[in-house]
Amino acid sequence: MESTSRARTTSQQGRLALSWKLTAIIFAIGIPLGGATLGAALSVLIAPLLIREAQRKGEDPWGTLTAPLIALAAVSALSSIFGEAPRGGLLFSLGLLVLGGGSLLVGRRIARDPIFLRRAFLPALVVSTVAISVYVLYQSFGLDIRRTTGLTSYTNRMGTLLMFSGILGLGYLLSLKGRLRWLAMPYGVLVAVAMLTTLSRAAWVGGLVGAAILAFQRPRQGLVLLLVALLAGGALLGTQPAWQARFLSIFNVQRNMDRLEMWDASVRIFADHPILGIGPTSFPSIAPEYIERQDWRLHATPHNFVLTVAAEMGLAGLLALAWLGARVTRALAVLGRQRDPLRWGLGAALLALVVNDLFGQGFFTSQVGAVLWLTLGLVDGHQQGTAGEASDSTLPPAAAT
Repeated sequence: MESTSRARTTSQQGRLALSWKLTAIIFAIGIPLGGATLGAALSVLIAPLLIREAQRKGEDPWGTLTAPLIALAAVSALSSIFGEAPRGGLLFSLGLLVLGGGSLLVGRRIARDPIFLRRAFLPALVVSTVAISVYVLYQSFGLDIRRTTGLTSYTNRMGTLLMFSGILGLGYLLSLKGRLRWLAMPYGVLVAVAMLTTLSRAAWVGGLVGAAILAFQRPRQGLVLLLVALLAGGALLGTQPAWQARFLSIFNVQRNMDRLEMWDASVRIFADHPILGIGPTSFPSIAPEYIERQDWRLHATPHNFVLTVAAEMGLAGLLALAWLGARVTRALAVLGRQRDPLRWGLGAALLALVVNDLFGQGFFTSQVGAVLWLTLGLVDGHQQGTAGEASDSTLPPAAAT
């Protein structure tokens, strides 16, 4: 009987390992392609198994970021009830809790298995990023598409996903030993040019910030390489008039009036609804009351995640967001003290996402939001030491940094 019970337990553990690893690989492949939603949906299905596995091992399945996520989802639901679009707001709140929580759990589980992270998850991400970058370049130079979209149908979203995947992939490739580390150079060039073809200014700014952070992992060599990359990028912009004009529009107030007016409207909405805001998904229906110009383009959010939370969830939402931000900052500080290019790349990719969404609305879509919560799970898992130095000591020489 004991041997039968042991065999059953081993079989269950094997099925669980297969399920979460398959989900993680689908996530990794799907992120650059715009298919992270599928990975998030699968993570919801296996979440109970991951929780039971962690509890059986005496580990904390929740981590430090689950409580702020629950608080943010609760405020979102409360704002929805008293808001302008309760049905849409409640659906958004449910998606935030379920998809965000599942992605967070899977990210933490990946962080507890550094060998899988380095040998399967990140290689799959890199290969998928290379494939979509080649396709995006074909769209631009082969099909003469002015702003490429990849497989996402949205130019800015494609730029965001290329930005994130490029930086995280660079961190991984730089962590390799020997000549394999040189793969970072052609990889970075390929993804950077592909990202340029999307004409996504938010992704360009976020990518620059992420690359600068990653360069500081090795200040002397990194800053030289960053300077060379900037000079090469400037020369490349000069060869493509459309790219150059798009870049210069960053500094043109008139070319950014839609965004500036939406920011102003969100501030005034917050002033009129300071406690709980107007409710998630309500911005498109309320914003026209605060914008006098008739020819502005309507957007789902004001293209700034902080102002979106302020307008739609009020002060309560900002407090929940600040709680999440404080815990993430502490986790990033732990990663920053470890001289590992992969962990610096992880932190740089996360911060690039944040900078990107100071000018965009990616977090409010499942394609980018799922990537955010998965990354937060990876960061939290490393910060708590579940994949810290003790785990790194188990890595084989070829994978260890």
